[in-house]
Formats: sequence, structure tokens, C-alpha cells
Amino acid sequence: MNSFNAFSNAPSVAALAAKLDKAGGTITGNGAASTPALTLNGSAFTGGSSTTTKPQFLVEPSGTTSTGWSTGGTLIGANAASGFAGNLLDLKLNGVSGFKVNLNSTGNSKTTLGPRGQYISTQDDYTLELVGYAGTMMKQDAAGVNNMGPNLEIRVGSNAVGFFTATPVAKQTITGSRGSNAALASLLTALATMGLITNSTS
Repeated sequence: MNSFNAFSNAPSVAALAAKLDKAGGTITGNGAASTPALTLNGSAFTGGSSTTTKPQFLVEPSGTTSTGWSTGGTLIGANAASGFAGNLLDLKLNGVSGFKVNLNSTGNSKTTLGPRGQYISTQDDYTLELVGYAGTMMKQDAAGVNNMGPNLEIRVGSNAVGFFTATPVAKQTITGSRGSNAALASLLTALATMGLITNSTS
């Protein structure tokens, strides 16, 4: 078993040593001014490969292995076993979750931001989705088009925009003489193309 020289607060260290490798172990230690109940104060390892530069504090069940860590070092890391369907992280206040992170087996993630259903996620059909308390705020599809608004009625692409779910188009140019109906017809066509109006004129 590794030594505990990297930890401070002797009573908590003794409790930790006694509880390690025992199911249901509890460490009791009161914090005090400038003194956390338990501190891991050793230097984080850096400079190895993405496989060998393990986090300073790592939660990793037996039988699992992890790679892809930052070679600049990681302070806190977690690696769940394949098939794990729970939350990698869940922070609560009086039993109410305020921030949690879930990553499913297909690589899609969901980060819940509060108790009222707000979340950011990646889905199979959208590269990014942001949902607020009142509904969807933004979805970015695989083509990089941002669909925004409660009903996703505004669509923004690369140098293009569309309204009321119209396909995003580039900045429109109005042509024709203002002394005839040509300019009016051009304007109506451009506005309809952007989805701002339904052109039912004749």
C-alpha cells in the first residue's frame, strides 16, 4: 500500500489508512481555519505520455484502464467502466442536484446545470444542444448550422442566416429600378428567401 506522506492533517490520515480497501468506510475529520479536513498536497505528475501522466486524484474501478490524459497534468480524474450508465459527477445541495455530468456508451455527453432541467448535451443528430428552463435555446447540427430560439426558428450558418426555419442564405442584394415594380419584386423575393415574409403578392 502506498504511504500517506502526501496528505496532511494527521487524524484524517490515520482514519484514511484504517478505512482503505474496506467497503462503506467513512473518514471523519473536522476542518478548521486554514486547515482542510483532508488535503492531498503532493506535486502532480507532468511530462509523461498521455497514458502515463495520470491524474493526481483518480477514481478508476478495478479492471478499467485509462489513456488520453493531459501531459500537462490533471488534478482530478474519473474513468468509469464500460457500460456505466450513471453520472460521472453529481454535486448536490441538500439532496438537490445543481451540476452533474453523464457520458453514455456512444460518446454523447449531458451536463445538467440546475434542478429545473437546464442542460448542455451532444446528441447523435446534433453536435451540440443547449436547453434552458423555458425550452431549447440552441442546437448546432452536424453541418455546423446553429438553430436558435424556443422553436428553433432562427438558423445561422457560415455568413448566412434564415428566419422561421428557412434554410440559411447569404446577405441578399436588392435590384431593380425604384421607379417601377422591379425593385419591389426583388425586395419581396429576398425577404421571402430569408424567411422573413411569405410572398403572396401578384
